[in-house]
Amino acid sequence: NKIEIASNIWEKSMNKNLFEYDPNAKLTINLVYDYRQETTNLRNVIDKKNEVADSVKEEFLALTKKYEIDKDSYEQAVTDFNRDVNTFSKREYEARRKVVEEQRVALNLLSQQINSYVSKYNTIVRDINTDVNVVNENAGEIEQGLYTRNLSEEKIDIFEYIFE
Repeated sequence: NKIEIASNIWEKSMNKNLFEYDPNAKLTINLVYDYRQETTNLRNVIDKKNEVADSVKEEFLALTKKYEIDKDSYEQAVTDFNRDVNTFSKREYEARRKVVEEQRVALNLLSQQINSYVSKYNTIVRDINTDVNVVNENAGEIEQGLYTRNLSEEKIDIFEYIFE
């Protein structure tokens, strides 16, 4: 039935039982799921996306710090190699060149990882900005509920529920 479907939408987002049907009740509660509740739910989505963005940013900063350390080490290895190249035997030359090349490859891979975090972060931020624009479009005084009592009925229309 439609009432159960409507209450299930609310209960699912709350992850708990909120309503009990009583055919003899004198008070009617109407759950109006419209842009107001969608806006509230979207705010919660934005908060979760911000947490993910913060996590991605922390990982990015850690990788950037590692990159700077590894880059300094690589640059020193290149400087040492170039300075001493004429003193190496053929075997030593190949071994040292291989080490420098491995450092370069590792540095490039780290750079690619950093770029992927930047891309991921930018995508999340774009999503957040899109969601914020929707929330801002619906901004204003959102009425959470309306109590009505007259000779024929007594009811509460709930438009928005904030769960924490």
